[in-house]
Amino acid sequence: MSPLAQVKILRVLEYGEFERLGSERMLTSNARIICASNCSLRERVGLGKFREDLYQRLNGLTLLIPPLRERLEELPVLIAAELKAAGLKEGKNITAIHPEAMQKLLHHEWLGNLRELSHTVRAMTLFCNGSVILPEHVVFPPDLEAGRDRHPNEGLAVTPSSNNKQHEAGTDLSLASAVKRHVRFVYEQANRNQRRAAKLLDISRATLARHLRNVAQK
Repeated sequence: MSPLAQVKILRVLEYGEFERLGSERMLTSNARIICASNCSLRERVGLGKFREDLYQRLNGLTLLIPPLRERLEELPVLIAAELKAAGLKEGKNITAIHPEAMQKLLHHEWLGNLRELSHTVRAMTLFCNGSVILPEHVVFPPDLEAGRDRHPNEGLAVTPSSNNKQHEAGTDLSLASAVKRHVRFVYEQANRNQRRAAKLLDISRATLARHLRNVAQK
């Protein structure tokens, strides 16, 4: 925010007064102000880049939102929402994510937070030609952070699981099998809560119960 804009916002906060662009008529407002910043305003005050009086006015109720990598428990819900939106935008009906693909997503650093998640899910949607996101569809954007020259998929701490070994030995790669594995994965992630798992999968509890019976009979 420029110094001039800071002065104008301060006047609104202190007196509730403002002028419309191109007008000389003073108006009043009792609007509430909600601000967001990706840096420390206190540090910017110390650097002389943000007004101390404006900082004190804004520093009423402060919510500190941790980066995405510190709240990974929210990832399945966020991925499902982004995948649904990307599918609608690209005209694709993607209904599931392979467990190994989900593991790659859960173990990523997400330095770009929700913006990076949105770009990654859109790329997955574009690469996917079926209804299931496979591990090879998960390609992360290049790391553009200064001083780093890391390969997009480097540093994924994915521990080889029994699924990996089965894959090497020639596991069942049919769509039905992928759906079963994904349903089981989401069910376990939801702590075996059928209502929550059904909501994450965007299906009814009856449909989820049928899938779980099929998994149990496998």
